[in-house]
Amino acid sequence: MNIKELFEGAEPKLPGAPKGVSIMTPDQFLAKSAKGEEPGPEEDVAEGFNEGANDTVNSLTNLRATVKQILTGRAKYPQGFASQLEVALYDAINALRDSPEQGARNTVNELSELRAIAKQVQTGKGQFPQGYTGRLEWVLYDAIKQIENVPKGVAEDNLKEFAPGNGGGESGRWYTDDQMTDLVGDGWWNDLDISGDISKQEMIQEAQAWLDDQGYNVHVLNCKVNDDDMEWYIEGSFQNSRFAKKGVAEGEDHLNRIRKLSGLEEATKLSAPQRDFGDEEFQDYMKRTVGTPDIDKKTGQVKVDKKGKEKYVSGKLKTDKYKLPYIHRSSAIKYYSPEGKRYDPEQIKAVLKQRPKKLLKQNEKMKHSNGELEQFFNIGFAALVGIALDENTNNLIIVNTCPGAGSCKIDCFAMGGGKIQYEAPWQSDGKILTYLLNDPDGFFNQLSSEITKEESDGKKGGYKVSIRWHDAGDFFSPEYMDLAFKLADKFPNVDFYAYTKMAGAALGKKPDNFIINWSEGAHTSQEKQVKANDPNLEKTKNSRIVPDKLFQDLLVKNEKGNLIKGEAGQWQVVPEKLPELKQRLASEYGVSANSILSYDEWEQKTNRGKKEVPVKYNVIVAPGEPDLSANSHGVLGTFLLKH
Repeated sequence: MNIKELFEGAEPKLPGAPKGVSIMTPDQFLAKSAKGEEPGPEEDVAEGFNEGANDTVNSLTNLRATVKQILTGRAKYPQGFASQLEVALYDAINALRDSPEQGARNTVNELSELRAIAKQVQTGKGQFPQGYTGRLEWVLYDAIKQIENVPKGVAEDNLKEFAPGNGGGESGRWYTDDQMTDLVGDGWWNDLDISGDISKQEMIQEAQAWLDDQGYNVHVLNCKVNDDDMEWYIEGSFQNSRFAKKGVAEGEDHLNRIRKLSGLEEATKLSAPQRDFGDEEFQDYMKRTVGTPDIDKKTGQVKVDKKGKEKYVSGKLKTDKYKLPYIHRSSAIKYYSPEGKRYDPEQIKAVLKQRPKKLLKQNEKMKHSNGELEQFFNIGFAALVGIALDENTNNLIIVNTCPGAGSCKIDCFAMGGGKIQYEAPWQSDGKILTYLLNDPDGFFNQLSSEITKEESDGKKGGYKVSIRWHDAGDFFSPEYMDLAFKLADKFPNVDFYAYTKMAGAALGKKPDNFIINWSEGAHTSQEKQVKANDPNLEKTKNSRIVPDKLFQDLLVKNEKGNLIKGEAGQWQVVPEKLPELKQRLASEYGVSANSILSYDEWEQKTNRGKKEVPVKYNVIVAPGEPDLSANSHGVLGTFLLKH
């Protein structure tokens, strides 16, 4: 079956559907729906759907391939898609219906909500909301893995029907700003950027645009200003599209099976939340990046800085850094063609096509209290949003590299410093991301070779190799997470660790030598999943950014109020004030003060050469101190002092 037959055929088909499976036409399905009839196992709706888990998995796999085509912008919803989807989700629910497993229970609830939306669409009572396809891609992936591992699912009385504006969330009521912040995450009000003289209608439009962009299926109908705050009249359901899978897949073999069964070419070989970076948007963004000369009003000349460089006024919008990939201004200037009066995307493509010579970024060796040497390496790319090339289409794409990010966006360290001061970092990040998405096998093999060499050198040099996965970025798709875990399985004597704001990575099964730190500041949709499993973070290894109001008055400073740093350039807490800091942290985060250690205390107490007691300590890490507590089974929480 070719693409044209799939998307233009009069009768909908699942691409590569297993033999014996026949799907009702939309007219047949709508005729039954009009009579109030539901397809059941005894009906000949899709022969073979209930013959076993394998048929169900194959059907969902093929459907997911179509969904990924839609998600990456390579196709639109095909004719009869809603009807196919409704039947397939019904079948998946039945396959999981009687399982006592909580993961399967959660999956069935999600499938039920998505099925209700599909029913609304195929009966003409609604349309697929923004963000629906992205959420569907995750849920189908999760359902496939659950069905492969769990033969039965959740009972019917646990199903939760969902329809926009009718169940599944609060509907048709007033919310204060504080209530809206609780519902949609910490960034709600700050991200709106409503200021100055703005009409009520413009306020509503700004709020609706933000909610749409975040994937919330809600409609802002009205707003009014009270003495203390603003109130918004909302209808719809606060169900966010960024649904993270709750299990961990088994590896690259599964992804290969998806490709083989689907018969469809992926937009990029490794799945990622992405969209095309169209020429009009690209040209406009480059123009804003370059900005305009900063003219001195008195002289009419361009201002210059102390180094003699001409100053400029950036044209970037406040939200650009959250929605568009960073490109260094000096690069943008080089890409401009005065003759064509446009910026040349082909020059960026030529840069991104180049494969990076090295994937491991090297840090210095660290010597611990037990005398052990440890060599640290980083793997990562751009935070929040990255630029890459889809080598199948030769289109520039924008990739959401941190889909679980929430309030952390505001203070993200990777959005400043060397990442934006110099031209090379954005190019390096883009090359790595392009390589990963288009040739995950090549990426895996090159990284494997580099680690093999470093492990061998470590044995000769008497040091251990540790790798931090993501100095920036996150596990943006299940397949990408599988790749990282598969690599850790291959190198059991190398330590891997990462911070994440993806609930699936924090809660799922992972190799023993891969430590995951749940990082607070995630999007509400991710945080709710983690807190539902571990409300007080008593079991989940975690890290938190400590606001400076909790510690600034306790730091070592000179008479002028400037910091006095330690020998390694680290911030220092006044020794006699350390107990006060511990008490403040204990009160703020609900942990025992006795469990909290300074970094130096932890280094003295623990011997990292031996197996540690899991989740024993909470460790304070000041700017300039090493990242070792994140790579320790013996640490439950890391308190990172904000800088």
